[in-house]
Amino acid sequence: MAGKFITLDGIDGCGKSSVAESIFRTLEEQGRDVVLTREPTDSWIGEAVKRSISEDHPALTEAFLFMADRATHSVEISEWLKGDKIVICDRYADSTISYQAASLSLEGFDEDPFEWLKGISDLYVLSPDLTILLDLDPGVAMERIQLREKITKFENQDFLTKVRENFLRLAEMEDRIKIVDASPPLSAVAEEVERVLRTVLD
Repeated sequence: MAGKFITLDGIDGCGKSSVAESIFRTLEEQGRDVVLTREPTDSWIGEAVKRSISEDHPALTEAFLFMADRATHSVEISEWLKGDKIVICDRYADSTISYQAASLSLEGFDEDPFEWLKGISDLYVLSPDLTILLDLDPGVAMERIQLREKITKFENQDFLTKVRENFLRLAEMEDRIKIVDASPPLSAVAEEVERVLRTVLD
């Protein structure tokens, strides 16, 4: 069996990380050779990404740090795929395009930041076999986020509304992106994601 690269994406509060862990456990129980990874990574570059967010650096700085982290991460993902592993990635390039395009827009970036970021991304990133976009109304997302101990600068409703628009714009452009409603309980969302996964794994 050839390796498969699956990414999960969506706005903050959509339950993406919980769903990623759920399907990882399910695939492991099925005896599949599966890896769960995420972005930002735990590498020094990924730590720089997290620091840039917490210290409120310019959006362009953050965008380049995210892309640098991904460039290194992509090499690691390629090796896993060569070993015929199923790679599940919690956030990937679509997040950078969607979030950083929204941030750059707020800072008055001259070009269309969405197209600019997508153009750079298309030059070097590995294209996933399947991307699950967990779609959620930003108002509902904010209700979930308020339960967290720490809230990032990205987690406000107006900003997440723009990010969601960018994700949906990508979904219209990319056949690999399948939209799953993230508003039901986690177990129901995970079940639907597993159903969609079977279209590329079986």
